[in-house]
Amino acid sequence: MKNYTTILVFSIVILVFLSGCSKPPIIVNGKEIDGKTYEFRLNERVEAHKQMKLGVDMSRIKQAVIQELIGETLILEEAAGRDIQVSDEELDKQITSMRKSAGKEEFDSRLKERGIAFDQFKTMTKEKMIISKFINTLVNEDAVQEHEIREYYSNSPKPFIKPIRVFMRLVEFPNEEAALAALDIMKNNKISFDQMADELREEKKAFSTDYGWVNPAVFSRSISSAIKGLDVGTHGGPYMGKNSYFLIRVKDREKETVARFEEVKDDINTLLLQQKRQAAIAHWVADRKKMAKIEINL
Repeated sequence: MKNYTTILVFSIVILVFLSGCSKPPIIVNGKEIDGKTYEFRLNERVEAHKQMKLGVDMSRIKQAVIQELIGETLILEEAAGRDIQVSDEELDKQITSMRKSAGKEEFDSRLKERGIAFDQFKTMTKEKMIISKFINTLVNEDAVQEHEIREYYSNSPKPFIKPIRVFMRLVEFPNEEAALAALDIMKNNKISFDQMADELREEKKAFSTDYGWVNPAVFSRSISSAIKGLDVGTHGGPYMGKNSYFLIRVKDREKETVARFEEVKDDINTLLLQQKRQAAIAHWVADRKKMAKIEINL
C-alpha cells in the first residue's frame, strides 16, 4: 500500500510538471502563441543577424522576438475589434506580386528552405497586411508638412544624389541560343537592333520593352556593370539573368548628379511618414502592454 501511494504521488508530480511544460511560450490576453511560431521567428532573426554579419546575442534576440510577437498579437487583437480586414483579392494580389518579383521557382524554393507550408505563408502574409493597415490608421497620409520635408532636405548631412540613369531598350530570351540567333539575324540581314526587337515581339519569339529611363542598379551586379560600360548608341549581350538572357541597347544616359528638392520631395515625404508611423505604433504598443495580461513561459 505504501509503495502504491508513493507511485501515485510521484505520478501526480510528473503530470503537474508535464502540464506546466506544455504551456505555450507566450500568452497575450488569453491568445496563445505556440512554440513553433516562436522558434520559427527566433531562427529567422538569428539567420538575419548572421547574413548581416552581426553578432548573435541569443539573450537579446530572444527578448526582441518575444516583445515583437507580443506587440503583433496586441495589434491583431485591436485590428479585429476595429474590423480591419484584408480581402482574399488583396491577399492574392500581394502574393502574386511577391511570387512574380522573386520568380516562381525561387519563391517556392524559399518556402521549402524555411519549412513553411503555403497555407501558413498565406496566413503570415495576411497578418502582416492587417498590421500594416492598422499602423496606417494611426497616422494619416497627409501628416507630413512641406516645411518638414524642406527642413529634412536642407539639413541632410549628405546631399541627395540622383543616380545614373540610362535610356535603354531590353529584349529578353528564354535561353542563350535564342539570343545569339537574334544577333546573327541582325548581322546577316543588316537590320538595326530596334527592327530586330520589333520583329521578335510581333512574332512573339521574345519579350521586348520600349525605350525607358532605368537605373542600372535595379539589375544584377553583372548586368548593371555591363550596362554602365555600354557607350551611347551601342548594344550588348547576351547577359545572363536569373531565368533568361538579355540583349540591351543604350540610346542615352544621364550622369549622377545632386538631386533637386522637387526630384526627391516624394521620397522624403514617404520616409518621414514611415518614421511618424513607427513612432506612433511603438508608443501605442508600449501603452497596450501596460494594460494587457501577458504570460511568458520561457
